[in-house]
Amino acid sequence: MPDLKIQMFGNFDIVWRGRSILGDSGGSPRVMALLKFMLAQPGKALTAEAIAQNVWPENEYQDEKKVVRTYVHRLRRFLKEENAARRDFTADIGIASQSGGYIAELSPDAALDTAEFERIKDLTLGALDQPAMLAAFARVNGVYGGEFLPECRYDHWAIMLRNYYLRAYCTVTLRVIAVLERAGNWPAILDVCEKSLKMAELDEGINVAFLGALVETGQSAAALKHYSYLTGKLYTELSAVPSEKLREVYARAKASRKREDSFAVMGDVSPETIDKQAVYNMLTEIVKVYVEADNNRYSIATAEVRKIGEMGEIIEYGGTNAEKSDIAESLRYALEYALRRGDMYAILRERYGAVVVLADAKPEFYRNIENRISNAFYSRYQGYAYKIFISVSPVTMVR
Repeated sequence: MPDLKIQMFGNFDIVWRGRSILGDSGGSPRVMALLKFMLAQPGKALTAEAIAQNVWPENEYQDEKKVVRTYVHRLRRFLKEENAARRDFTADIGIASQSGGYIAELSPDAALDTAEFERIKDLTLGALDQPAMLAAFARVNGVYGGEFLPECRYDHWAIMLRNYYLRAYCTVTLRVIAVLERAGNWPAILDVCEKSLKMAELDEGINVAFLGALVETGQSAAALKHYSYLTGKLYTELSAVPSEKLREVYARAKASRKREDSFAVMGDVSPETIDKQAVYNMLTEIVKVYVEADNNRYSIATAEVRKIGEMGEIIEYGGTNAEKSDIAESLRYALEYALRRGDMYAILRERYGAVVVLADAKPEFYRNIENRISNAFYSRYQGYAYKIFISVSPVTMVR
């Protein structure tokens, strides 16, 4: 790990072995402004004119080169001896003269967070599987800890870079969300969106995905509440109205909320002592009622958890009470995350499984439902001995 860390996201800082070298005063404001400008563009030759016009635009100098030369000298002195650590950092952060201009040169021992962000961003976008992408994205969130130099709020050069990094962060986030949506992993989408909205609160794409995931996981009331909050922020901060995409997902949330209010509440209807045959009989009666009401609205999903041997074979195994409880809790967690309000399920503890009655589940989305349940199950169950098998069918096929 590098001893020297340069932080551009969030408030600017340079930390050496856990201690800021800026001190309480943070150095001369003009010197610090010059340092930030140069570290924002490491390796790039900057003319004296460009430095003066960007770093101190409110001033007009007769001899810009002389003024910049003076402040570069003070910056070098700060890095060499006048910092809070009283240590020479010029080998790690060098300010070199080049063709009448200046260039910031960083050693491998100086870790710049913007450079690390670019590296991990590319790693995330190039990930070949979902776990690798999520792991890389977690590191992106760790590096992108806030806006780029928020204290340089009105500096034109900082605004351009701030917008660039925000767009890059949102691009990575939406790429991750797209992969998770194809897999039907709605709980993971909620997690990604909740973290990302702390950094990009008003981004349309992330908000659309967040609202959609709330609807898919049966949290339409939360979706409507968030939409109300979002529209208020858009109006007060940007004088803007919701886009067509936001209005579309809002309409879905309203329709889903109405359906939730008119159907039975999802819940566990199988306590540990219930007779398993009674559960099947009860579900059969429920299905009959549903089929008579509307033959095409309902589907049945079964989830079975089986012990797997070393060669991948299914093992018939009664299991301990602890294992049964763990599997039952993992199934309950998966179903409560993956199903919509209005669906009904029964946990069959002794059989390591569950039976679900689904309302308004279209056949083309059966695979997504299976993936949602499976992903949510494995996010709760951390063992390797058991595997979940899920099947969804229309009610008319199981009558």
